[in-house]
Amino acid sequence: MTRARDLADIADKDISGTVTLDDIVLSNDMSVADNGKVQLGAGNDLQIYHDCSNSFIAGNNAGNNTVGIKPGGSGSVLITNSAGDNIITQQGDAAHLHYNAFTKLATTSTGVDVTGVITTDGMTTSANINFGDDDKAVFGAGSDLQIYHDAGHSRIVDAGTGNLRIQADDLRLQSADGVNNYITADNGGAATLYHNALAKLATTSTGIDV
Repeated sequence: MTRARDLADIADKDISGTVTLDDIVLSNDMSVADNGKVQLGAGNDLQIYHDCSNSFIAGNNAGNNTVGIKPGGSGSVLITNSAGDNIITQQGDAAHLHYNAFTKLATTSTGVDVTGVITTDGMTTSANINFGDDDKAVFGAGSDLQIYHDAGHSRIVDAGTGNLRIQADDLRLQSADGVNNYITADNGGAATLYHNALAKLATTSTGIDV
C-alpha cells in the first residue's frame, strides 16, 4: 500500500496498475483522460467522467440510482449553463426552473407558481380552476368564445364567426340556487317560459299554451 508520505517517490512518473492510498490531498489539478472515471464507493457506485463529447455524474449501482446534491449549512443548489446563467436553483424550501436566467416555474407550499403561458397537449384536474376578475377562459384560434367575470357581471361572449349554440337534450336556465326555472326546453317536447317559478307560456305540438 502506498501512503501519502511516499507519493514523492512516484511524482511525475507513469504508473501501470492500481495505486491504493489511505488518503490523498491535492494542491493542484487532477487530470483524467477522456473515458477515464473518478469512481466512488465500494462497487464504483458513483462515477464522474467525460466521454469525449459529454460530461457525466452517473450512478452505477444495481436497482434505483439516487444522485444527490447536498449543500453544506444553509447553502443553495445551483445548476447553471457555461455562461453562469441559472437553469435550476434551490433556495430555502423552494425549487426554481429557469429559462434564459428568468424563473418560469417555482414550487410553493401549496403547489407551483408559473410565470408565463402554459402550453399543454391536455389537462386533467380533480379540483377547481380559479380565475380572477377579468381573467378569461378563452376558446378558439381567434379567441372566439370567452367566459369570464368582470367584477360586475358574469359573461359568455361569442366573439367569433358563426352562432353561439347551447346544446343539450334537456335545457334549463335557472336561478343561482337551482330551485326556480326561468326557461326549460326538452328534446322532442315543450319549451316553457316561467314567471316566479310558475309556467306561463309553453310550446305544444299545435301552437302554444299560455
